[in-house]
Amino acid sequence: MYQHLLVCLDDSEMAPLILDHALDVANRHDATIHIASIVDSRSWASVDNYLLSNSELIERAREDALQLIQSYIEEKNVQGVTFDVVIEVGSPRTVITKKIAPNVNADVIILGATSVRGLDHLVVGSVTSAVLNHAPCDVLVVRRP
Repeated sequence: MYQHLLVCLDDSEMAPLILDHALDVANRHDATIHIASIVDSRSWASVDNYLLSNSELIERAREDALQLIQSYIEEKNVQGVTFDVVIEVGSPRTVITKKIAPNVNADVIILGATSVRGLDHLVVGSVTSAVLNHAPCDVLVVRRP
């Protein structure tokens, strides 16, 4: 049923749990896991970042994201599952649904449900909500235990 899983990870405490769910689904369906990390460039407004060019910021962010994803994979000590890592820069809300999911032919998108600041999204985070509303495929939302 599912051959291409798009798994959205960040540096949150939920990432290992999300990856656990993805591994379970991948093993049941002999699927490829496409791990995506979206570098949200709107979060670069710090003094240190003003000293770097945009291309330097992107390169640094990509390296950090790749290192983080590799550490998640190594931590799980997974055998027999194919991983593909995708790192993009932009708004996670649109990059996940409009760019990455179609490019990897995602059958399902797996991501975490996170609370956000304020009262506007009490059940799921704003990125999760946008993915649920605009995904071109099934969506599996992983909640905190």
